[in-house]
Amino acid sequence: DDPGAGDPQWPGGNDEASSGFDPGPHPGPPDPTPPPEPEPEPEPPAAEPEPPADPAPAAQPPQDDFFAGPVTPTPPATPDLSDIPPPGSMPPPGLMPPPGGGVPPGQFNPFQTASPGTGPVAGGSSSNTLKIVGIVVGVVVLLGIIGVIAAALIVRNAVDDFSGDVGGELLQGDTYGDNATLDAMWDSCGAGDMGECDQLFYSSEIGSDYEAYGSSCGNLTSPRNGNCAAWQSGPASGEPWDYGDDPDLDALWDGCSAGDMADCDQLYFDTPIGSEYEAYGSTCGNRRAATQGGCS
Repeated sequence: DDPGAGDPQWPGGNDEASSGFDPGPHPGPPDPTPPPEPEPEPEPPAAEPEPPADPAPAAQPPQDDFFAGPVTPTPPATPDLSDIPPPGSMPPPGLMPPPGGGVPPGQFNPFQTASPGTGPVAGGSSSNTLKIVGIVVGVVVLLGIIGVIAAALIVRNAVDDFSGDVGGELLQGDTYGDNATLDAMWDSCGAGDMGECDQLFYSSEIGSDYEAYGSSCGNLTSPRNGNCAAWQSGPASGEPWDYGDDPDLDALWDGCSAGDMADCDQLYFDTPIGSEYEAYGSTCGNRRAATQGGCS
């Protein structure tokens, strides 16, 4: 007998029909077959890399807005003056001058000179520059002096060559008997050697009797100034030689005779060497010793 039958407080006391409980079919023995494994889910595709972001635009200075009005500029930052001592106070220890005055250690002193064994002080480059400039100026001056001396030697040699003397020096003596070498030239010139007459003119001192005798080709003509050989050879064919041969030269002759020294010089330069025209112009119209174009 079921002791709880008909007792609603006892579990199972009521019959199945009265309680309405249906336990359903009883489960059978467990299935020995394992359940199938789930299929793996496919991996999602890799994400594409994002393009680099555009650089931020540079900050633009504020511009005035026509509608909003002008933009107020940002005031400049106030400098830090905390390290500057107030007026009347002592400077920081690093700027204190050493005992006895002077420039604090480690600072540049423009009046300091280099101590033995130390490097050059500031400003040494300027000193070196001045030295270089001085050397260059000295070299230029020296070259100028050398150039002047060389020019003087060239002029002197030209004058010596013009004098006609082989040794470059005029032989001493004024008149016949003073110099044996000039006496020999005198004798040859008097014998008709016009070349010796020219050599006597160029080798003797200016204004001496030796010079005058040689210039006149041994007292045979008016002064020829070292052109006796050309005078002896005579004019070339059709060459103007004496007054009357050329009307233009005759006009210069007349002007020179009237005292126009410029015409005398022009007559000397325009006429053939050794001609009567040349001799008349060189002597300034027979007024002076041969000047060779130096009348005016």
